[in-house]
Amino acid sequence: MTFLRSRQAIVTSLTLTLLVALTGCPADPTIDDEAPPVPVAEVPGPPGGSEEPAPDEPYEAVISGFRFTVPAGWKQVNLSAAQRGFVDAKFTIPSAGDEVTMTLSTVGGGVEANIERWIGQFRMPEGTTPETETLTVDDLAVTIVDLQGTFQGMPAVSGPAQENWRMLGAAYDGEPLDFYVKLTGPAEKLAELKEPFREFVTSARREQP
Repeated sequence: MTFLRSRQAIVTSLTLTLLVALTGCPADPTIDDEAPPVPVAEVPGPPGGSEEPAPDEPYEAVISGFRFTVPAGWKQVNLSAAQRGFVDAKFTIPSAGDEVTMTLSTVGGGVEANIERWIGQFRMPEGTTPETETLTVDDLAVTIVDLQGTFQGMPAVSGPAQENWRMLGAAYDGEPLDFYVKLTGPAEKLAELKEPFREFVTSARREQP
């Protein structure tokens, strides 16, 4: 009996010693409980990002398969979360003020229907009609539209109606989808931008696939 008790005591003592040793040992410093961070690549913004001044020389920009010559002082900016998926690119013209913006987009539905929709967004002064011009750019039929009046747009998207507003628009009749350029802002600001807008529109060249 004495031998058995002694053996039991030794086993118990060894067990306690082992437990103390295990709980007292520091964790292996080479093991990290937290997963390493996943590297995230930065997506470069367009030329002339929000923190950069507008280029002081004309430059080229490729948008949705078209190469354009962009006038000096026009700045391509990042799209907002709400614009992504609806707008392909956006430009501002700092010298003309914050209200002047130009958007480029690829849309279905047909050129005629989309131009009618643009016209329907304006309440034009009595006796005035939209100015339209059709020309050929890189073998594509392009319709340029000049609208002035009260811009009503879509209240949920455009906000309240804008009086004395103007839109210079261009619709490229292409396949499989049509391409559109819209410059909008106060009428007096767009008066001096009509010719640069036309030069931008007619500079379009389709990129070879």
